[in-house]
Amino acid sequence: MVTNLDRAELAAAALRHFQCIAGTEYQDALTDLLCDLMHWSDREDIDFQNALDTARMHYEAECEESDGEHPEDCKPTVRSKNVAKTMTITETAIYANLSALAEQLAQAAELSTEAAAASKLGKQNQAIGTALPLEDLLSQSRALYDAAIALHRHASRG
Repeated sequence: MVTNLDRAELAAAALRHFQCIAGTEYQDALTDLLCDLMHWSDREDIDFQNALDTARMHYEAECEESDGEHPEDCKPTVRSKNVAKTMTITETAIYANLSALAEQLAQAAELSTEAAAASKLGKQNQAIGTALPLEDLLSQSRALYDAAIALHRHASRG
């Protein structure tokens, strides 16, 4: 009989494989995989939220089936049934803007680090050339920030 620990190991193997081929960091792997599955679902015209809801029902049923034999198989998730909810369009838009902002700022930080390293080595032209894309990245970052804040303020009024 397949246990919930076996199922968790299967999921861990799939996640490790995704992490290797996508080059994502460990702490971001699950989020990145879920995001990519959303894109795949869009392309395949599959209702991702429905699939996620069905998966949660299967998870809960499998936890109940273990009937206390292996309590370590099922631990409460961060989002309980009482807390989990479908995000509104505004919440989804805010999340998308903040996620994109985080990516933009991570790229900006990487470029800044590379530019500083080149400058430290006396390669000023390389440093400035590396830093030039920061103008666009920071401008785009500001726009993403402004959009997230505007969405939040508009939603708070309504």
